Amino acid sequence: MKKSLSIALPKQGQKWFPRRMLFQRSMVAPFLPDKDRYNIVCHNTRYNKAEIDKTLGKGAVRFSIIRDPVNVFESYYKYYKIENRIRVNLTTFYEDPSHYFYLLLKSKSLDLPARNPMMYDFGLEVSDFDNRTVIEGKLKSIEKEFDLLMIAKHFDESMILLQQLLCCALNDVVGFKINSRFDNLKEIMNDSLKQKIREWNWADQLLYERFHRIFYTKVQRHGTSKMSKAVSQLQREREKYKARCVDGINVKNIGKKVKTAKILVYKGNSSDHECQLLLDPKELIWNYMSPISVKQSS
Repeated sequence: MKKSLSIALPKQGQKWFPRRMLFQRSMVAPFLPDKDRYNIVCHNTRYNKAEIDKTLGKGAVRFSIIRDPVNVFESYYKYYKIENRIRVNLTTFYEDPSHYFYLLLKSKSLDLPARNPMMYDFGLEVSDFDNRTVIEGKLKSIEKEFDLLMIAKHFDESMILLQQLLCCALNDVVGFKINSRFDNLKEIMNDSLKQKIREWNWADQLLYERFHRIFYTKVQRHGTSKMSKAVSQLQREREKYKARCVDGINVKNIGKKVKTAKILVYKGNSSDHECQLLLDPKELIWNYMSPISVKQSS
């Protein structure tokens, strides 16, 4: 926003792009004429190269972030309140995952399937969840089309690689961990359950293993000593912004259908525009992407 870049957003009244179908340019709020290209798409969506090209142009830098499939599915199960929907806990679900998966699929009540949610967001169709040839082809396409897949577990290192990729300043990649659940509200899983999750979400597991290796190679190329220094500098910069922007912490209830998931949110300095962007950017970005501001930035 400091550089007056245009941002593709869902249409007004929608928090995210529809997840039941691949991304389409027609899903974007019409801030710009169809013939024009946006500078940024940074939102939950299902990746569709052809339509992303129509939205951003072919020269755009592409990056995303992935997590350990075990943590992804545990979070998914809590967020979508699966236990309330089918009356079984996570452990029982994995006694017969195929049965419960198709039960949920037939209900058409979820915008994200109860299997391989990360690969689904990268464009893999449910009908191909057991097709190794298609999955391997999709992984090769992701590697070819994306410049960086960041790793949530190594978030700070990911931000340094992103800074390098985008050729931007360090404070451009400073961010706070917002909308995160408290650790004591996360499922305690034994090794057996974790293994079942990895086996059921095996396409997500292949994605994670492949790009974790690639990520590690990128860190090595950057230089481990150089990376360590950069991460320390980033953390110091983040603490400066926290001192400037954060007044306290709130607890917020979220979740699909039943509001029992508690997440951490910051109380912030409402008079500081940059702090507002770090703490809760949604409304500010909408105001920024008004037709008037787009006209001024063109």
